[in-house]
Amino acid sequence: MIDYGVVVMGASLGGLTVYEKILPKIPGDFEAPILAVNHITKNFDKNWLHQIHIRSELDIMWGTEQQKIRANYIYFAPPGSHLIVTHIQKVGLSDGAPFFSCKPSINDLFKSAAKVYKNRVLAILLTGLNCDGTEGLKEVQKQGGTTIVQDPKTATAPIMPDSALREMKPTYIMSPTEIIKFLQKL
Repeated sequence: MIDYGVVVMGASLGGLTVYEKILPKIPGDFEAPILAVNHITKNFDKNWLHQIHIRSELDIMWGTEQQKIRANYIYFAPPGSHLIVTHIQKVGLSDGAPFFSCKPSINDLFKSAAKVYKNRVLAILLTGLNCDGTEGLKEVQKQGGTTIVQDPKTATAPIMPDSALREMKPTYIMSPTEIIKFLQKL
């Protein structure tokens, strides 16, 4: 079994619903930090994070600048900032340009994780309406990491998974239920 140093996830339209399905099912002894992006605006209701936190065995919080990351935690990119991996077990925030008007960007997270963790990255691209995440997944794959794309037939918005599948052959194509089972086995 692969010893993942980090799990990164990205979603857009429909992402909050799929995160609500997946994250509470991850066991409390999960051995890697999880970093997640959802395309959200600055006026996003931050109470959503609290609602998902109370149903999860893992601690869930907004990522912050120069934050040490640990297993058993899920860190979400805050509205209006890119969440990036800066060092092993450390993340930061970037004020870089939006990607297709999206800030936070999935590509920024995935690429930075691949640069730092190389083949110890598990990257999961979920539902969404644009091509964000495709380039990041390709970089994770190039570094020898594992890539999962949500089966477009199960996505609220299949454009993002379809974009990735047109550009690359991921390690796995899975439904949210299959992603849950995969994560539970790690």
